[in-house]
Amino acid sequence: MAERALTIDLSAPVSLSDVPQLAAGFFSWWRDELLALLPGGSAKAGAGEPALLYVRQDRWILKTEDRVDGVALDTHLADSALADQMLDAARGAPLAKLKIVLPREHVLLRRLELPAMSDTRLRQAVELQVDRISPFKADAVRYSHRVVGRDAERHVVAVDVAIVPAQRVKPIEERLRALGIAAGGVDVEGVDGAGEGFDLGEPLSAEQVARKRNRNLLLALGAAAIWVLAFYAWGDAGAREEAAWQTRIADLKPAAERSAALRRQIEALSAPILAANAYDPAAMLNVLAELTRVLPDTVRVVDLKVAGGRVQVSGLAQSAPPLISLLEQSPLFADVKATSAFVRRTESAKERFEISMRIEGQAP
Repeated sequence: MAERALTIDLSAPVSLSDVPQLAAGFFSWWRDELLALLPGGSAKAGAGEPALLYVRQDRWILKTEDRVDGVALDTHLADSALADQMLDAARGAPLAKLKIVLPREHVLLRRLELPAMSDTRLRQAVELQVDRISPFKADAVRYSHRVVGRDAERHVVAVDVAIVPAQRVKPIEERLRALGIAAGGVDVEGVDGAGEGFDLGEPLSAEQVARKRNRNLLLALGAAAIWVLAFYAWGDAGAREEAAWQTRIADLKPAAERSAALRRQIEALSAPILAANAYDPAAMLNVLAELTRVLPDTVRVVDLKVAGGRVQVSGLAQSAPPLISLLEQSPLFADVKATSAFVRRTESAKERFEISMRIEGQAP
């Protein structure tokens, strides 16, 4: 499982309107837990801290776990050259979740003391304060907050707020996207050089929020399905054995059907030979030879009788009526006529025929 703690603060007030946000938080945690179980999940969980991109006035500095001192990047290079420089500096470290770290002088930091409330309402309260604590309008900035303390007796919460003009962050994100890198977040550089823990990244669009909610819902449904499957897996051993046999039968059924079809083909091919063996060999061979010459290859002869100078032949053809004229053209046969109506079989899309004729001349 992923080494991520699920924190529950029982001192925080909760109302019915907070339930969707709390549920979203739970499903987000549960999603990460499920993703950690997928192939490669453990490797992802243990991939370490993301690379950090420190922004300076004339350059960037890339820091990874292996290069804590950082490598200076020349932002004046073309996109392809800058991308190559970043890859060389990363030394194989993943850049998929690269975090941008802004200098403190580019960010406005304020501390607020607000009434105790849930996280959802806390963000809304901070948004209402942006116009008051900064010279910027709320729709022109990126802002983030972090709780630094709660006073249960006074029912207040202390919050640090970071505010930065959006136009200071967007060019950096757009340049990274041009390099094929999506920023995993935007933080503020602390006194010790580490990030302060803010998230000034681009807010999710309504479509992204809906997609994330749907993904969480699907994962929740998947978890429920797993529990249902586990419940049935603990059922009666006899039911599982029966299911196993049913599966085995289903696996063998196609092979059995192919064998039956092959047997029918062999019987169909051998039927004329068996019929020939029951009658005069010379007469039967002449009739067989003439039928083979006259009838199309698509005709299947099912039964053949030669007796008293007459021939009775029955079988299947794609179109039976033309067979009469074909047989009448043979010098060996005369008085050719159908002894029953032609009937089309729906299962084979062929017509069954029964034709009688008199042996008159000799085959050419």
